Amino acid sequence: MKKLRLVEKLTDIAVASVGMLVVISVIVAAANPNYSITITSPTGGNVFNPVQVSGTVSSTNFVGQLSQHSVRIIWGDTTTTDLTQDGTHLILTQGIGKTFTGTFTTSTDLAHTYSTTGQYTIQALICHQQCTGAEGAEAVATVTVNVVTPTCDLTITDVGGNPNPTPNFGLLNPGQISTSDQTIVLHNSGNMAITDIRISGTDWDVSSSFTAAATHYSRSASQDYDTAMRPIPTTPSDESIGEPTPPFGLAVGDSQNIYFKLGIPAGQAANTYSQTITFTAGC
Repeated sequence: MKKLRLVEKLTDIAVASVGMLVVISVIVAAANPNYSITITSPTGGNVFNPVQVSGTVSSTNFVGQLSQHSVRIIWGDTTTTDLTQDGTHLILTQGIGKTFTGTFTTSTDLAHTYSTTGQYTIQALICHQQCTGAEGAEAVATVTVNVVTPTCDLTITDVGGNPNPTPNFGLLNPGQISTSDQTIVLHNSGNMAITDIRISGTDWDVSSSFTAAATHYSRSASQDYDTAMRPIPTTPSDESIGEPTPPFGLAVGDSQNIYFKLGIPAGQAANTYSQTITFTAGC
């Protein structure tokens, strides 16, 4: 019997290699913008008309263009003032990337005058595009002030705080100089700084050499009459109590002692004499 031989034929199959391109994408969200604004002046408390406002601003990842930013001042009495980047009222400097720092000020030309005294809350807004109110601002700063009428007031007491002091040198002989100080105290009892205080006095005896200058004064105690104290000038002349380096002022609530000594001219007739000393405050 004839045997059949089965022969398997293997067929080579060429498999082509197919490259698959996968595109992976991601969207990186922009960082949130961050703004800050601070009012540096006024800091609160009493202020006088007209009121100026100044401060600083900054931002990271700011929105839009630098030139699109402005500051609005809301004065608290229904009025507002917009500050634009004019090189004076609002100055913004761009840093690296989307960052800026800057300053703002109303200065004197945009200062605000309130029609009535009282308490007001001032807001400063940093805005992108147009400021439409505090709710549309990128950041808000506030300060509460009390608008008051300025009062320049200098009061005089003795060292015990009693008003209307009457220093008394007692009994002195012709040619004698008092040895102990007579002291009064000047107080700034107003609500604004005193920038200079001036002094003058009347003559003790208009018919002799016993003039206003016989009284010497100093801002320091126990000074030598001839070498360390100054003669009081005659009314209507005057001088700053800051001499020899005027002016001399007092901050609100501050005080300053003034010390006096008296020299009696030789040959002065026996009598009881008095002098009026005037202090004039400038604010």
